[in-house]
Amino acid sequence: MLQIALIGSSHKEETLLLSTALHTGRRNQVKIRSSYGGTIRNVAHNLGLMKLAPNFCTKLGNDDASVQLWNQLNNLGVLMFGPTVDLPTPKKVTILPPDGQPTVFWDRPDEFTFQPDDLLPHAVFAQADLCLTDIKNDLVLSQLTKKSPHTKWILSHHIPDKNILVDIYGLVLNYEDALTLGNPSEFERICYRLCEFGPKFVIINLNFQGIYLYTNHNGAHYPTRYQESGYYNGCYSAFLSGFVAGLACQTSTEIATGLGLDAAALTYKTADLINPEIAELLHH
Repeated sequence: MLQIALIGSSHKEETLLLSTALHTGRRNQVKIRSSYGGTIRNVAHNLGLMKLAPNFCTKLGNDDASVQLWNQLNNLGVLMFGPTVDLPTPKKVTILPPDGQPTVFWDRPDEFTFQPDDLLPHAVFAQADLCLTDIKNDLVLSQLTKKSPHTKWILSHHIPDKNILVDIYGLVLNYEDALTLGNPSEFERICYRLCEFGPKFVIINLNFQGIYLYTNHNGAHYPTRYQESGYYNGCYSAFLSGFVAGLACQTSTEIATGLGLDAAALTYKTADLINPEIAELLHH
């Protein structure tokens, strides 16, 4: 089993589940679900449930919420690292109507964004086999990759400068990222050009249409495995979790993609960001 390291943001999460469409200027009946979120934090949680014991570096606030977040992941076997910011934990509020299209509000100070002068546990990343991050600051990414030259770095939702792509193992892009480079009919050419600089694979999240995977000079579409209606919130983190878990088990990129889609389908069934059933993903 390969060792996994993660670096990304964490926050408090409140999801307001509406029973009907949102009506402004009048009362709306809602159910409130409180949890902790952050794409990479959710991945750490899922991998902890799978007993893969990842290392996770995140910026935490100086309050009870961050202590609870730390303890929650630590109890799952996630080894935590990261600087403390002398501010309350960031907060995200998501309004989720019956059609599943969320509206998001943020309270996240800039201090919680990783910066080049942050003191980071570079030895942790250097000792890992795989590292997943959603950091978008190229100066920080350059420091991370240069100090861990043997680690396979996977970037989420970011296309870095070409001189950083040389040190990147793979890219997982959202649909909007890919559209900045060309239209869908050009995705294979776009991925080919990105891989020329270094990455071994490029994944494009097509949302409800599934995943486009380009690897070994071939592109393929993998449809979603959702059944009936559900909740898309949390599915992307679940996909990343299943995908990274597959790579940690040293499966092929194609098989890892299938595991990612299975994980997303599990999470789609619940309004929560985490579905505990993901613990059994690798045993299916």
